[in-house]
Amino acid sequence: PGLDMGPLFTAIAISERGSEKYHVDWLDHKRIPAVVISLGDFETGRVCLSQLEQKYMLQSGDGCTMAARLLAHCAQVLGGGHRDVLTLFTHNSLV
Repeated sequence: PGLDMGPLFTAIAISERGSEKYHVDWLDHKRIPAVVISLGDFETGRVCLSQLEQKYMLQSGDGCTMAARLLAHCAQVLGGGHRDVLTLFTHNSLV
């Protein structure tokens, strides 16, 4: 009942490597999760969630979903290669 899934993904962000510093996405909608997809040719990477003290390994093509406005998070590239990040999110002003 607490998960509001629509309207989904009113915005898309594409970045190189992703943010390697912990941050919160203040402009995301607080009840609609964001989806992060790792792309590129890299050995491995991680999405880190500070409050949960969790680190999730991601390979190219893997994705995860998170409450990016509520959880401090960052991305880490481990080893070599090129990593792009595709983020699908809902901007809070559009809902």
